[in-house]
Amino acid sequence: LNEYFGVVVEIIQSNGGTVNSLMGDGIMAIFGAPVPDEDAAVHAVQAAQGMMKAMERVNHSLKTLGFNPISIGIGINSGDAIIGNMGSPRKMEYTAIGDVVNTAARIEGQTRSIAGADILISKDTNDSLKGRIPGVEFAKNAALKGKDTTVDLYRVPWN
Repeated sequence: LNEYFGVVVEIIQSNGGTVNSLMGDGIMAIFGAPVPDEDAAVHAVQAAQGMMKAMERVNHSLKTLGFNPISIGIGINSGDAIIGNMGSPRKMEYTAIGDVVNTAARIEGQTRSIAGADILISKDTNDSLKGRIPGVEFAKNAALKGKDTTVDLYRVPWN
């Protein structure tokens, strides 16, 4: 996991993202904060594409060391969140909370059930891209846990 995190954290940061937390083998990243970024959605998707490409190299390295490959899925959502330092006087973290964050996590979970959908984005993210990422296509309308309405999901190519 350290090899994996070393590679993908660099990719996230080089695309203007902030790594919020490492959760087991998962990563939560924020784009567009703390530094505002008008193209946060584009940069998030470019980071996701770079991460998927890097996983091919990481898995080759892991295989030569006798380890099993790592499989990842990436979910991206766009919108307003509460972002800042939160916690107590003894433990403070910079983080993002809100429905947009929860929905992104649910979108990531859908990558396991849609063939060829290693990267899935919401309609809000797709709208923010304004066609600047080639090959994005509608994948499905999904019912996500905790949501009263369904969410349009879009598949993003990376290879």
